[in-house]
Amino acid sequence: MRPRQETEYWFLETTLMNSAQFTAMLAVAVAVCAAFTDVKARRIPNRLTYPAILIGLGLQGALHGWRGLLLSAGGAFFLEAS
Repeated sequence: MRPRQETEYWFLETTLMNSAQFTAMLAVAVAVCAAFTDVKARRIPNRLTYPAILIGLGLQGALHGWRGLLLSAGGAFFLEAS
């Protein structure tokens, strides 16, 4: 039997989900809210999109360090530039 590896996020990983699942579920929740408001009001409010962008950048920075933060910010920049 292998010894259990202790990680920084062991409680989250063992009780709820791992970081990839958490990030994906958060993205799905934002997308469902955006789809619901888009169908209902024919617009997606900025009060939904801007916090989602900031939370996404923060999560990438927390989970993947500076490299993840810079890659995410670069992706957001190129998305806005197109």
